[in-house]
Amino acid sequence: MASELSKAQLQRISGAVAPHRHTEVNQLIEWFELEEMAETEMELDGSTSDKVYEILKTVDVERRREIIQYLINEEAPLRVDVLEPLEDALQGSDLELTDGADGYELIKAVSGPAQQAKAQQRSYIEEYAPLRAVAFLERARKEQAQGRNANALWHGRNALEKMTTGNWHYKEGLAELAKQNIGLIDREQHHNDGRTYDYELLAAPYNYCSTIGAHPQNVGSASALQATTGLVQVEQAIHFVLKTGEEANDRGITLTRWDFSRLP
Repeated sequence: MASELSKAQLQRISGAVAPHRHTEVNQLIEWFELEEMAETEMELDGSTSDKVYEILKTVDVERRREIIQYLINEEAPLRVDVLEPLEDALQGSDLELTDGADGYELIKAVSGPAQQAKAQQRSYIEEYAPLRAVAFLERARKEQAQGRNANALWHGRNALEKMTTGNWHYKEGLAELAKQNIGLIDREQHHNDGRTYDYELLAAPYNYCSTIGAHPQNVGSASALQATTGLVQVEQAIHFVLKTGEEANDRGITLTRWDFSRLP
């Protein structure tokens, strides 16, 4: 499946790995046999990083991966000022950088079936979640792509909040699902170990984003790993809640704290 690198990510990658001389960009075009495309589809003006960005933006996904990998290994061993922005730019994509005996390689971070399942889940959320929640998720992904990790988590928390109606908070919505007369999720322990599995699972991403991403202007910047992990859990929680809303509809249960108006 295609690598989902945003324009912002491509610009940051280009800035990190672009060669210093314009002649090297011309050699890159020749090496990958892009001469015709360069003449007809690319606007190769500006700095070397501008030119590399134009190339990466225009070529197909697989060729893009090959070109980035080639440029990385031209710079090997990577300097810290190249490696760090490169790894940050790859956060949120399905690519990751590995260092092997034959140099650096860009590999798919997840398997094809796993990536397909992720895409199907995201499509389901975009179709059936409240529009406000979808909008905040999109903002979170954009902030993550720009490296603003605390902001990304803050928007992720808001996406969870926008799943509810009126003045109800997300965890108050979870409490409704766990009410004894509703019983859509587990809040009371049933395994004699004091755990409340469903409720804890769904509350965890909200608590995480509320702590690390709350009021990002007042806290230290979250790491890329924290943003990636937090947003994955946010999407999982939204998907779980939506599926629970479907179950409620099937069982004729009326829920007042959730916005399930877009469910089929």
